[in-house]
Amino acid sequence: MLKERVITAAVLLVVVALVLFVLPPVFFTGFVLIVVAIAAWEWARLSGLTAIEHQVGYAAVMVVVVLLVLLLPGQLMLARITCTLALGFWSYALYQIINQPERKPGEKRFDWPLLASGAFVLVSTALAMLALRYHANENSVWLLLFVLALVWVMDIGAYFSGRRFGKTKLAPRVSPGKTREGVYGGIGCAVVLFLVALAVHASFREHIFLFLLASLAAALVSVVGDLYVSRLKRSSGFKDSSQILPGHGGVLDRIDGVVAALPVFLGLWVWS
Repeated sequence: MLKERVITAAVLLVVVALVLFVLPPVFFTGFVLIVVAIAAWEWARLSGLTAIEHQVGYAAVMVVVVLLVLLLPGQLMLARITCTLALGFWSYALYQIINQPERKPGEKRFDWPLLASGAFVLVSTALAMLALRYHANENSVWLLLFVLALVWVMDIGAYFSGRRFGKTKLAPRVSPGKTREGVYGGIGCAVVLFLVALAVHASFREHIFLFLLASLAAALVSVVGDLYVSRLKRSSGFKDSSQILPGHGGVLDRIDGVVAALPVFLGLWVWS
């Protein structure tokens, strides 16, 4: 299992590095569409769609929607509106996790609202990735890479801090393995990354307050995204969103924090 995880992680790292730093922009867009397609297929399964043709159809529709959005004028303004709405969506998701940690048994069947929420989550994530790379203030590969790294560092820090110091469960009915001490450790690691980013990138220092606010919000909401997807999997009876990534589960298992953090970061960053 560990060997599979290491190999899969190494391959994914190489792919991300290629599409961000080496290949032409069209490959990055294609990469985003592939991620959206696989994540949409997994979301359809969690929503109760059992027929493979319906799952694939939902994924295809999500890809078409993202492509259509890319053809619209004023992409940055559209991203602003969508990602501002994402602030509200993830606030409501936190409310659900706190007050309704378990979906009712009757909701385990096909769930239209859940399917619709998946469309919003995935489209807003795709818009955020493309806008951070090409359209947002101080846009660059480094800005996008920072937000992705922020989520990864938060997740890794939380994992190891939780294993070493974890005592108080964060949301035991949603994800029993997560602890408050783990979150504190993740935040500590995110702060270190934030300071490193300030030291090496001058443009971030020019917007230091906004950069701090957006980074802190993204780090915290990544935990909400993780818990939200865990809640969906638990209520749907799935341990992982799929088995498409050897040793890692599914794409949603890997980007559960990213789908929350990217839109929220952009929603704050672009209004400066």
